[in-house]
Amino acid sequence: MAETMSFQDSVRWTRDVFTQWRHWTRAHWRLTLLLSALAFLTGWAWNTYAMAVGLEGSEGEGTKTITTADGHSLNALFWVILFTFVSGVITYAWTRGWTAFRADVAVLPRRFAEAMTQSRPGAFAMLLWGMAVALVIATLISSAAAIVLSLALLALATSPVGVILNFALVRVWRGLCGILAAKARPRLDAMVNPFMVMFGESIGLLLDGLIGNWVFKFLGGIFAALVSVTLARGSRMPGFAVILAFVVAAQTLRVRGALADDGGWTECVTSDGRPCAGLGLEGVLAWFQSDGATHVLVRSSIGAIAAALGALLGLGLGAAGASAALSRATPRPSGPGDGLWPPRPFPSPEPPITPPPEPRHRARSQPSSPPRPQHHPQPEPFPQPDHHRQPEPHPLPDHHRQPDHDPPPEPRRPGHLTPQPEPSGLGGPDHGTVYRASTYDSGAADQGHVYRSASAPAPGPARGVHPIGPPDFPPPGQGGHQAPAGRGNPWDDLDDFLPDSPERQNQPPRRPRRRATEAPEDDGPQRPPHQPRPPTPPRRS
Repeated sequence: MAETMSFQDSVRWTRDVFTQWRHWTRAHWRLTLLLSALAFLTGWAWNTYAMAVGLEGSEGEGTKTITTADGHSLNALFWVILFTFVSGVITYAWTRGWTAFRADVAVLPRRFAEAMTQSRPGAFAMLLWGMAVALVIATLISSAAAIVLSLALLALATSPVGVILNFALVRVWRGLCGILAAKARPRLDAMVNPFMVMFGESIGLLLDGLIGNWVFKFLGGIFAALVSVTLARGSRMPGFAVILAFVVAAQTLRVRGALADDGGWTECVTSDGRPCAGLGLEGVLAWFQSDGATHVLVRSSIGAIAAALGALLGLGLGAAGASAALSRATPRPSGPGDGLWPPRPFPSPEPPITPPPEPRHRARSQPSSPPRPQHHPQPEPFPQPDHHRQPEPHPLPDHHRQPDHDPPPEPRRPGHLTPQPEPSGLGGPDHGTVYRASTYDSGAADQGHVYRSASAPAPGPARGVHPIGPPDFPPPGQGGHQAPAGRGNPWDDLDDFLPDSPERQNQPPRRPRRRATEAPEDDGPQRPPHQPRPPTPPRRS
Protein backbone atom coordinates (compact mmCIF):
# COMPACT_ATOMS: atom_id res chain seq x y z
CA MET A 1 0.00 0.00 0.00
CA ALA A 2 1.45 3.33 -1.06
CA GLU A 3 1.91 6.31 1.19
CA THR A 4 -1.29 8.14 1.95
CA MET A 5 0.42 11.49 2.41
CA SER A 6 3.64 12.96 1.14
CA PHE A 7 6.39 14.12 3.45
CA GLN A 8 5.72 17.80 2.72
CA ASP A 9 2.01 17.41 3.45
CA SER A 10 2.77 15.58 6.69
CA VAL A 11 5.13 18.33 7.83
CA ARG A 12 2.47 20.92 7.02
CA TRP A 13 -0.13 18.95 8.99
CA THR A 14 2.20 18.67 12.00
CA ARG A 15 2.96 22.38 11.87
CA ASP A 16 -0.76 23.16 11.90
CA VAL A 17 -1.26 20.89 14.92
CA PHE A 18 1.50 22.64 16.88
CA THR A 19 0.03 26.02 15.93
CA GLN A 20 -3.34 24.94 17.30
CA TRP A 21 -1.61 23.60 20.42
CA ARG A 22 -0.07 27.00 21.06
CA HIS A 23 -3.40 28.77 20.60
CA TRP A 24 -5.28 26.28 22.79
CA THR A 25 -2.70 26.49 25.58
CA ARG A 26 -2.78 30.28 25.51
CA ALA A 27 -6.58 30.31 25.64
CA HIS A 28 -6.77 27.71 28.48
CA TRP A 29 -3.63 28.58 30.41
CA ARG A 30 -5.37 28.41 33.80
CA LEU A 31 -6.63 24.88 33.20
CA THR A 32 -3.26 23.84 31.78
CA LEU A 33 -1.40 25.25 34.77
CA LEU A 34 -3.73 23.54 37.23
CA LEU A 35 -3.47 20.12 35.56
CA SER A 36 0.30 20.46 35.19
CA ALA A 37 0.58 21.13 38.93
CA LEU A 38 -1.58 18.07 39.58
CA ALA A 39 0.71 16.01 37.34
CA PHE A 40 3.75 17.30 39.26
CA LEU A 41 2.28 16.15 42.57
CA THR A 42 1.32 12.78 41.10
CA GLY A 43 4.78 12.18 39.64
CA TRP A 44 6.50 13.29 42.82
CA ALA A 45 4.38 11.02 45.03
CA TRP A 46 4.78 8.07 42.65
CA ASN A 47 8.57 8.40 42.45
CA THR A 48 8.91 8.91 46.19
CA TYR A 49 6.85 5.84 47.05
CA ALA A 50 8.64 3.66 44.46
CA MET A 51 12.08 4.74 45.65
CA ALA A 52 11.35 4.55 49.38
CA VAL A 53 9.26 1.38 49.47
CA GLY A 54 10.24 -0.48 46.30
CA LEU A 55 13.94 0.31 46.18
CA GLU A 56 14.40 0.92 49.92
CA GLY A 57 16.13 4.20 49.20
CA SER A 58 18.59 2.92 46.56
CA GLU A 59 18.94 0.28 43.87
CA GLY A 60 21.22 -2.61 43.20
CA GLU A 61 23.38 -3.25 40.17
CA GLY A 62 21.28 -3.91 37.08
CA THR A 63 18.03 -3.00 38.76
CA LYS A 64 15.10 -2.11 36.49
CA THR A 65 12.98 0.75 37.71
CA ILE A 66 10.79 3.51 36.38
CA THR A 67 11.92 6.06 38.97
CA THR A 68 14.57 8.70 38.59
CA ALA A 69 16.81 7.20 41.23
CA ASP A 70 20.59 7.39 41.19
CA GLY A 71 21.87 6.11 37.86
CA HIS A 72 18.41 6.28 36.23
CA SER A 73 18.05 9.94 35.35
CA LEU A 74 17.09 9.04 31.77
CA ASN A 75 13.87 7.61 33.16
CA ALA A 76 12.62 11.19 33.05
CA LEU A 77 11.84 10.43 29.39
CA PHE A 78 9.44 7.76 30.63
CA TRP A 79 7.51 10.27 32.74
CA VAL A 80 7.38 12.83 29.92
CA ILE A 81 6.04 10.31 27.40
CA LEU A 82 3.66 8.70 29.90
CA PHE A 83 1.93 11.90 30.99
CA THR A 84 1.93 13.29 27.45
CA PHE A 85 0.23 10.13 26.23
CA VAL A 86 -2.32 9.93 29.06
CA SER A 87 -3.28 13.62 29.06
CA GLY A 88 -3.37 13.74 25.27
CA VAL A 89 -5.67 10.72 24.98
CA ILE A 90 -8.04 12.03 27.66
CA THR A 91 -8.20 15.50 26.13
CA TYR A 92 -8.65 14.08 22.63
CA ALA A 93 -11.49 11.79 23.72
CA TRP A 94 -13.18 14.57 25.73
CA THR A 95 -13.00 17.05 22.84
CA ARG A 96 -13.69 14.60 20.04
CA GLY A 97 -16.44 12.70 21.82
CA TRP A 98 -16.25 9.20 23.22
CA THR A 99 -18.20 7.64 20.36
CA ALA A 100 -15.94 9.19 17.75
CA PHE A 101 -12.92 8.26 19.87
CA ARG A 102 -13.89 4.59 19.82
CA ALA A 103 -14.36 4.83 16.06
CA ASP A 104 -10.86 6.29 15.71
CA VAL A 105 -9.39 3.48 17.81
CA ALA A 106 -11.11 0.95 15.55
CA VAL A 107 -9.10 2.34 12.62
CA LEU A 108 -5.95 0.56 13.87
CA PRO A 109 -7.10 -3.04 13.29
CA ARG A 110 -8.82 -2.05 10.06
CA ARG A 111 -5.65 -0.50 8.65
CA PHE A 112 -3.67 -3.57 9.70
CA ALA A 113 -6.15 -5.89 7.97
CA GLU A 114 -6.09 -3.78 4.80
CA ALA A 115 -2.28 -3.90 4.67
CA MET A 116 -2.26 -7.66 5.10
CA THR A 117 -4.93 -8.15 2.47
CA GLN A 118 -3.31 -6.00 -0.18
CA SER A 119 0.26 -7.26 0.08
CA ARG A 120 1.11 -9.72 2.81
CA PRO A 121 4.86 -10.00 1.99
CA GLY A 122 5.14 -6.22 1.83
CA ALA A 123 3.26 -5.81 5.12
CA PHE A 124 5.53 -8.32 6.88
CA ALA A 125 8.61 -6.68 5.38
CA MET A 126 7.60 -3.28 6.76
CA LEU A 127 6.64 -4.81 10.10
CA LEU A 128 10.00 -6.52 10.54
CA TRP A 129 11.86 -3.41 9.45
CA GLY A 130 10.10 -1.41 12.16
CA MET A 131 10.91 -4.09 14.74
CA ALA A 132 14.57 -4.01 13.72
CA VAL A 133 14.78 -0.25 14.15
CA ALA A 134 13.00 -0.41 17.53
CA LEU A 135 15.29 -3.11 18.91
CA VAL A 136 18.35 -1.10 17.95
CA ILE A 137 16.91 2.04 19.57
CA ALA A 138 16.00 0.05 22.70
CA THR A 139 19.70 -0.42 23.42
CA LEU A 140 19.96 3.32 24.12
CA ILE A 141 16.93 3.87 26.37
CA SER A 142 15.55 2.22 29.47
CA SER A 143 12.98 -0.53 29.33
CA ALA A 144 10.37 1.64 31.07
CA ALA A 145 10.71 4.38 28.48
CA ALA A 146 10.60 1.80 25.68
CA ILE A 147 7.28 0.38 26.91
CA VAL A 148 5.47 3.70 27.16
CA LEU A 149 7.04 4.87 23.89
CA SER A 150 5.59 1.82 22.15
CA LEU A 151 2.09 2.86 23.25
CA ALA A 152 2.63 6.40 21.97
CA LEU A 153 3.87 5.15 18.58
CA LEU A 154 0.90 2.83 18.30
CA ALA A 155 -1.47 5.75 18.90
CA LEU A 156 0.30 7.88 16.27
CA ALA A 157 0.56 5.12 13.67
CA THR A 158 -2.48 6.29 11.71
CA SER A 159 -1.50 9.97 11.73
CA PRO A 160 0.90 11.86 9.44
CA VAL A 161 3.43 11.80 12.29
CA GLY A 162 4.21 8.25 11.21
CA VAL A 163 5.18 9.50 7.77
CA ILE A 164 7.49 12.12 9.29
CA LEU A 165 9.16 9.77 11.78
CA ASN A 166 9.66 6.98 9.26
CA PHE A 167 10.55 9.07 6.21
CA ALA A 168 14.29 8.53 6.59
CA LEU A 169 13.83 4.90 7.71
CA VAL A 170 11.81 4.04 4.63
CA ARG A 171 14.43 5.70 2.42
CA VAL A 172 17.16 3.59 4.05
CA TRP A 173 15.11 0.41 3.58
CA ARG A 174 14.51 1.17 -0.09
CA GLY A 175 18.21 1.87 -0.56
CA LEU A 176 19.21 -1.48 0.97
CA CYS A 177 16.62 -3.33 -1.07
CA GLY A 178 17.79 -1.55 -4.22
CA ILE A 179 21.36 -2.71 -3.59
CA LEU A 180 20.42 -6.32 -2.88
CA ALA A 181 17.59 -6.56 -5.43
CA ALA A 182 18.01 -4.00 -8.21
CA LYS A 183 15.19 -5.50 -10.28
CA ALA A 184 12.63 -5.24 -7.50
CA ARG A 185 12.16 -1.45 -7.61
CA PRO A 186 8.62 -1.53 -9.10
CA ARG A 187 7.57 -3.97 -6.37
CA LEU A 188 9.10 -1.84 -3.62
CA ASP A 189 6.78 1.08 -4.35
CA ALA A 190 3.78 -1.11 -3.56
CA MET A 191 5.34 -2.37 -0.31
CA VAL A 192 6.08 1.00 1.28
CA ASN A 193 3.69 1.51 4.19
CA PRO A 194 4.62 3.89 7.05
CA PHE A 195 1.74 2.56 9.15
CA MET A 196 3.21 -0.95 9.23
CA VAL A 197 6.68 0.43 9.98
CA MET A 198 5.41 2.27 13.06
CA PHE A 199 3.34 -0.74 14.08
CA GLY A 200 6.52 -2.85 13.96
CA GLU A 201 8.38 -0.24 16.01
CA SER A 202 5.70 -0.45 18.67
CA ILE A 203 6.01 -4.25 18.80
CA GLY A 204 9.81 -4.04 18.94
CA LEU A 205 9.73 -1.64 21.88
CA LEU A 206 7.34 -3.94 23.73
CA LEU A 207 9.77 -6.83 23.17
CA ASP A 208 12.46 -4.78 24.90
CA GLY A 209 10.95 -5.85 28.21
CA LEU A 210 11.62 -9.48 27.31
CA ILE A 211 15.25 -8.94 26.33
CA GLY A 212 17.51 -7.56 29.04
CA ASN A 213 20.92 -7.75 27.39
CA TRP A 214 21.64 -5.02 24.88
CA VAL A 215 23.75 -7.40 22.77
CA PHE A 216 20.82 -9.67 22.10
CA LYS A 217 18.65 -6.63 21.35
CA PHE A 218 21.11 -5.52 18.71
CA LEU A 219 21.41 -9.00 17.19
CA GLY A 220 17.63 -9.37 17.13
CA GLY A 221 17.35 -6.10 15.24
CA ILE A 222 19.89 -7.26 12.64
CA PHE A 223 18.01 -10.52 12.18
CA ALA A 224 14.67 -8.74 11.65
CA ALA A 225 16.27 -6.36 9.11
CA LEU A 226 17.71 -9.25 7.06
CA VAL A 227 14.35 -11.01 6.96
CA SER A 228 12.67 -7.77 5.83
CA VAL A 229 15.10 -7.30 2.94
CA THR A 230 14.71 -10.97 1.97
CA LEU A 231 10.96 -10.50 1.65
CA ALA A 232 11.52 -7.44 -0.52
CA ARG A 233 13.57 -9.52 -2.98
CA GLY A 234 10.55 -11.73 -3.59
CA SER A 235 11.68 -14.74 -1.56
CA ARG A 236 9.25 -16.91 0.30
CA MET A 237 7.97 -15.55 3.55
CA PRO A 238 9.65 -17.26 6.54
CA GLY A 239 7.47 -19.78 8.19
CA PHE A 240 5.79 -19.42 11.50
CA ALA A 241 8.40 -21.69 13.04
CA VAL A 242 11.20 -19.21 12.35
CA ILE A 243 9.32 -16.33 13.95
CA LEU A 244 8.33 -18.51 16.89
CA ALA A 245 11.95 -19.53 17.38
CA PHE A 246 13.00 -15.91 17.45
CA VAL A 247 10.41 -15.06 20.13
CA VAL A 248 11.31 -18.11 22.26
CA ALA A 249 14.99 -17.22 22.08
CA ALA A 250 14.24 -13.70 23.17
CA GLN A 251 12.19 -15.00 26.08
CA THR A 252 14.94 -17.38 27.11
CA LEU A 253 17.57 -14.67 27.04
CA ARG A 254 15.47 -12.32 29.10
CA VAL A 255 17.28 -10.86 32.06
CA ARG A 256 15.16 -10.25 35.09
CA GLY A 257 16.08 -7.36 37.33
CA ALA A 258 16.37 -7.78 41.08
CA LEU A 259 15.24 -5.05 43.41
CA ALA A 260 17.68 -3.95 46.07
CA ASP A 261 16.73 -4.01 49.70
CA ASP A 262 19.47 -1.96 51.28
CA GLY A 263 17.37 0.46 53.31
CA GLY A 264 14.49 2.83 52.83
CA TRP A 265 11.05 2.48 54.33
CA THR A 266 11.80 -0.66 56.31
CA GLU A 267 14.92 0.92 57.81
CA CYS A 268 12.99 3.95 59.13
CA VAL A 269 12.50 4.09 62.91
CA THR A 270 11.08 6.74 65.17
CA SER A 271 13.00 8.58 67.87
CA ASP A 272 11.90 6.02 70.45
CA GLY A 273 13.05 3.10 68.29
CA ARG A 274 9.73 1.93 66.85
CA PRO A 275 9.62 1.00 63.11
CA CYS A 276 7.79 3.43 60.82
CA ALA A 277 6.10 0.67 58.81
CA GLY A 278 3.46 -0.11 61.42
CA LEU A 279 2.62 3.39 62.64
CA GLY A 280 0.52 4.70 59.74
CA LEU A 281 0.53 8.47 59.39
CA GLU A 282 2.84 8.88 62.35
CA GLY A 283 5.34 6.62 60.62
CA VAL A 284 5.11 8.66 57.40
CA LEU A 285 5.86 11.86 59.29
CA ALA A 286 8.74 10.15 61.02
CA TRP A 287 10.14 9.00 57.65
CA PHE A 288 10.19 12.61 56.37
CA GLN A 289 12.46 13.46 59.34
CA SER A 290 14.89 10.64 58.61
CA ASP A 291 18.35 11.17 57.16
CA GLY A 292 17.77 9.50 53.76
CA ALA A 293 14.38 11.12 53.04
CA THR A 294 15.90 14.35 51.70
CA HIS A 295 17.89 12.51 49.03
CA VAL A 296 14.84 10.51 47.93
CA LEU A 297 12.68 13.63 47.69
CA VAL A 298 15.27 15.43 45.56
CA ARG A 299 15.57 12.52 43.13
CA SER A 300 11.79 12.20 42.97
CA SER A 301 11.43 15.82 41.94
CA ILE A 302 13.17 15.01 38.61
CA GLY A 303 10.39 12.64 37.64
CA ALA A 304 7.78 15.10 38.93
CA ILE A 305 9.07 17.89 36.70
CA ALA A 306 9.07 15.51 33.73
CA ALA A 307 5.46 14.54 34.50
CA ALA A 308 4.37 18.19 34.63
CA LEU A 309 6.08 18.87 31.30
CA GLY A 310 4.34 15.87 29.76
CA ALA A 311 0.94 17.11 30.93
CA LEU A 312 1.67 20.54 29.51
CA LEU A 313 2.39 19.03 26.09
CA GLY A 314 -0.32 16.38 26.10
CA LEU A 315 -3.26 18.64 26.96
CA GLY A 316 -2.73 21.00 24.05
CA LEU A 317 -1.73 18.28 21.56
CA GLY A 318 -4.81 16.21 22.35
CA ALA A 319 -7.11 19.19 21.85
CA ALA A 320 -5.29 20.17 18.65
CA GLY A 321 -5.60 16.64 17.27
CA ALA A 322 -9.31 16.62 18.07
CA SER A 323 -9.76 19.96 16.32
CA ALA A 324 -8.01 18.62 13.23
CA ALA A 325 -10.26 15.55 13.30
CA LEU A 326 -13.41 17.65 13.73
CA SER A 327 -12.48 19.89 10.82
CA ARG A 328 -12.61 16.92 8.45
CA ALA A 329 -16.37 17.39 8.14
CA THR A 330 -15.95 21.01 7.05
CA PRO A 331 -16.01 21.27 3.21
CA ARG A 332 -12.93 23.10 2.05
CA PRO A 333 -11.57 23.50 -1.49
CA SER A 334 -8.35 21.66 -0.69
CA GLY A 335 -7.01 18.15 -0.51
CA PRO A 336 -4.16 16.15 0.98
CA GLY A 337 -2.19 19.29 1.77
CA ASP A 338 -4.86 20.98 3.88
CA GLY A 339 -3.57 19.73 7.23
CA LEU A 340 -6.35 17.22 7.93
CA TRP A 341 -6.23 13.50 8.53
CA PRO A 342 -7.10 11.09 7.00
CA PRO A 343 -6.09 12.69 3.72
CA ARG A 344 -8.84 13.63 1.33
CA PRO A 345 -8.29 13.61 -2.42
CA PHE A 346 -8.31 16.85 -4.29
CA PRO A 347 -11.75 17.67 -5.74
CA SER A 348 -11.92 17.21 -9.47
CA PRO A 349 -11.51 20.58 -11.15
CA GLU A 350 -14.57 21.95 -12.85
CA PRO A 351 -14.28 22.20 -16.63
CA PRO A 352 -13.61 25.75 -17.78
CA ILE A 353 -16.55 27.58 -19.26
CA THR A 354 -15.58 28.52 -22.79
CA PRO A 355 -17.82 30.81 -24.82
CA PRO A 356 -18.94 29.54 -28.23
CA PRO A 357 -16.65 30.56 -31.08
CA GLU A 358 -17.70 33.70 -32.85
CA PRO A 359 -18.23 33.57 -36.61
CA ARG A 360 -15.48 35.01 -38.72
CA HIS A 361 -17.80 37.33 -40.63
CA ARG A 362 -20.87 38.59 -38.91
CA ALA A 363 -23.86 39.37 -41.01
CA ARG A 364 -24.47 43.08 -41.64
CA SER A 365 -21.62 44.22 -39.47
CA GLN A 366 -18.50 46.17 -40.17
CA PRO A 367 -15.13 44.59 -39.41
CA SER A 368 -13.90 45.54 -35.97
CA SER A 369 -11.27 48.23 -35.80
CA PRO A 370 -7.82 47.34 -34.44
CA PRO A 371 -7.32 47.93 -30.72
CA ARG A 372 -6.16 51.38 -29.79
CA PRO A 373 -2.68 51.51 -28.24
CA GLN A 374 -2.54 52.28 -24.55
CA HIS A 375 -0.38 55.38 -25.01
CA HIS A 376 -2.93 57.04 -27.30
CA PRO A 377 -5.31 59.32 -25.39
CA GLN A 378 -9.00 58.58 -25.58
CA PRO A 379 -11.01 61.32 -27.36
CA GLU A 380 -13.45 63.34 -25.31
CA PRO A 381 -17.12 62.74 -26.10
CA PHE A 382 -18.81 65.38 -28.26
CA PRO A 383 -21.14 67.74 -26.42
CA GLN A 384 -24.78 67.00 -26.93
CA PRO A 385 -26.68 69.69 -28.91
CA ASP A 386 -29.48 71.56 -27.24
CA HIS A 387 -32.16 70.25 -29.59
CA HIS A 388 -31.16 66.67 -28.64
CA ARG A 389 -31.65 67.24 -24.95
CA GLN A 390 -34.72 66.19 -23.11
CA PRO A 391 -37.19 69.12 -23.15
CA GLU A 392 -38.21 70.56 -19.85
CA PRO A 393 -41.78 69.99 -18.70
CA HIS A 394 -44.21 72.67 -19.86
CA PRO A 395 -45.82 74.71 -17.11
CA LEU A 396 -49.56 74.51 -16.85
CA PRO A 397 -51.22 77.69 -18.23
CA ASP A 398 -53.65 79.63 -16.09
CA HIS A 399 -56.70 78.79 -18.15
CA HIS A 400 -56.08 75.07 -17.48
CA ARG A 401 -56.17 75.65 -13.74
CA GLN A 402 -59.11 76.19 -11.48
CA PRO A 403 -59.15 79.94 -10.73
CA ASP A 404 -59.79 80.85 -7.12
CA HIS A 405 -60.47 84.52 -7.93
CA ASP A 406 -60.91 86.79 -10.87
CA PRO A 407 -57.81 87.25 -13.03
CA PRO A 408 -56.08 90.64 -12.84
CA PRO A 409 -56.80 93.18 -15.57
CA GLU A 410 -54.74 92.85 -18.72
CA PRO A 411 -52.84 95.94 -19.91
CA ARG A 412 -53.11 96.86 -23.60
CA ARG A 413 -50.29 98.14 -25.71
CA PRO A 414 -51.24 101.14 -27.87
CA GLY A 415 -50.17 101.42 -31.46
CA HIS A 416 -50.93 98.83 -34.02
CA LEU A 417 -48.44 99.51 -36.77
CA THR A 418 -45.82 101.17 -34.63
CA PRO A 419 -42.66 99.09 -34.26
CA GLN A 420 -42.36 97.57 -30.83
CA PRO A 421 -39.25 95.98 -29.32
CA GLU A 422 -39.28 92.21 -29.18
CA PRO A 423 -39.74 90.83 -25.68
CA SER A 424 -36.76 89.12 -24.13
CA GLY A 425 -36.89 85.75 -22.44
CA LEU A 426 -37.86 85.71 -18.82
CA GLY A 427 -36.13 83.79 -16.04
CA GLY A 428 -37.63 81.22 -13.79
CA PRO A 429 -39.61 78.17 -14.86
CA ASP A 430 -40.82 79.96 -18.05
CA HIS A 431 -37.32 80.51 -19.38
CA GLY A 432 -36.87 78.75 -22.71
CA THR A 433 -40.49 77.56 -22.91
CA VAL A 434 -42.32 77.74 -26.21
CA TYR A 435 -45.94 78.87 -25.99
CA ARG A 436 -48.62 78.13 -28.52
CA ALA A 437 -49.96 81.09 -30.42
CA SER A 438 -53.50 79.88 -29.83
CA THR A 439 -53.15 80.76 -26.18
CA TYR A 440 -52.79 84.44 -27.05
CA ASP A 441 -55.71 86.70 -26.37
CA SER A 442 -56.53 88.56 -29.57
CA GLY A 443 -57.45 92.15 -28.95
CA ALA A 444 -58.02 95.10 -31.18
CA ALA A 445 -55.68 95.93 -34.03
CA ASP A 446 -54.03 98.61 -31.98
CA GLN A 447 -53.63 96.51 -28.86
CA GLY A 448 -51.59 93.59 -30.12
CA HIS A 449 -51.64 90.19 -28.40
CA VAL A 450 -50.96 89.10 -24.86
CA TYR A 451 -50.67 85.74 -23.14
CA ARG A 452 -50.82 84.60 -19.56
CA SER A 453 -48.28 82.76 -17.45
CA ALA A 454 -48.80 81.52 -13.89
CA SER A 455 -45.09 81.74 -13.06
CA ALA A 456 -44.31 85.22 -14.38
CA PRO A 457 -42.20 87.12 -11.85
CA ALA A 458 -43.77 90.51 -12.59
CA PRO A 459 -45.27 91.92 -9.35
CA GLY A 460 -48.40 93.92 -8.96
CA PRO A 461 -51.34 93.94 -11.33
CA ALA A 462 -49.13 93.00 -14.30
CA ARG A 463 -48.38 89.62 -12.73
CA GLY A 464 -48.97 86.81 -15.19
CA VAL A 465 -49.13 89.08 -18.29
CA HIS A 466 -46.43 89.25 -20.97
CA PRO A 467 -47.04 91.65 -23.88
CA ILE A 468 -46.07 90.51 -27.37
CA GLY A 469 -45.88 92.99 -30.22
CA PRO A 470 -47.93 92.54 -33.42
CA PRO A 471 -46.29 91.27 -36.64
CA ASP A 472 -44.34 93.66 -38.86
CA PHE A 473 -46.79 93.32 -41.77
CA PRO A 474 -50.45 94.40 -41.95
CA PRO A 475 -53.36 92.06 -41.76
CA PRO A 476 -54.70 90.55 -44.97
CA GLY A 477 -56.87 92.76 -47.14
CA GLN A 478 -54.86 95.94 -46.41
CA GLY A 479 -52.07 95.23 -48.91
CA GLY A 480 -48.45 95.74 -48.19
CA HIS A 481 -45.97 93.11 -47.12
CA GLN A 482 -46.94 89.45 -47.45
CA ALA A 483 -46.30 86.81 -44.85
CA PRO A 484 -43.06 84.87 -45.20
CA ALA A 485 -43.31 81.64 -47.09
CA GLY A 486 -43.84 78.57 -44.98
CA ARG A 487 -44.97 80.43 -41.88
CA GLY A 488 -48.62 81.01 -42.80
CA ASN A 489 -50.58 84.15 -42.05
CA PRO A 490 -50.30 85.01 -38.35
CA TRP A 491 -53.51 87.05 -38.54
CA ASP A 492 -55.74 84.12 -39.38
CA ASP A 493 -53.54 81.17 -38.35
CA LEU A 494 -52.18 81.48 -34.82
CA ASP A 495 -51.04 77.89 -34.43
CA ASP A 496 -47.30 78.50 -34.79
CA PHE A 497 -44.76 78.39 -32.00
CA LEU A 498 -43.12 81.51 -30.74
CA PRO A 499 -39.65 81.03 -29.18
CA ASP A 500 -39.04 82.67 -25.86
CA SER A 501 -35.24 82.30 -25.66
CA PRO A 502 -32.44 82.74 -28.21
CA GLU A 503 -31.22 79.13 -28.02
CA ARG A 504 -34.61 77.89 -29.24
CA GLN A 505 -34.80 80.03 -32.37
CA ASN A 506 -33.16 77.38 -34.59
CA GLN A 507 -35.69 74.74 -33.65
CA PRO A 508 -37.95 73.89 -36.61
CA PRO A 509 -41.56 74.95 -36.11
CA ARG A 510 -44.14 72.38 -35.22
CA ARG A 511 -47.81 72.55 -35.95
CA PRO A 512 -49.73 71.47 -32.87
CA ARG A 513 -53.28 70.33 -32.79
CA ARG A 514 -55.85 73.02 -33.43
CA ARG A 515 -57.98 74.18 -30.59
CA ALA A 516 -60.87 76.58 -30.08
CA THR A 517 -60.22 80.24 -30.79
CA GLU A 518 -61.63 81.10 -27.40
CA ALA A 519 -60.33 79.22 -24.40
CA PRO A 520 -62.88 78.01 -21.84
CA GLU A 521 -63.25 80.05 -18.71
CA ASP A 522 -61.82 83.07 -20.50
CA ASP A 523 -62.91 86.70 -20.14
CA GLY A 524 -64.24 86.88 -23.73
CA PRO A 525 -67.83 86.35 -24.82
CA GLN A 526 -69.14 82.90 -24.17
CA ARG A 527 -70.63 80.76 -26.94
CA PRO A 528 -74.37 80.14 -26.45
CA PRO A 529 -75.17 76.70 -25.22
CA HIS A 530 -75.91 74.08 -27.82
CA GLN A 531 -79.60 73.83 -28.63
CA PRO A 532 -80.96 70.55 -29.92
CA ARG A 533 -82.43 70.70 -33.40
CA PRO A 534 -86.23 70.38 -33.39
CA PRO A 535 -87.55 67.29 -35.08
CA THR A 536 -88.67 67.68 -38.67
CA PRO A 537 -92.40 67.05 -39.13
CA PRO A 538 -93.29 64.30 -41.56
CA ARG A 539 -94.04 65.39 -45.10
CA ARG A 540 -97.59 65.08 -46.19
CA SER A 541 -98.29 63.57 -49.52
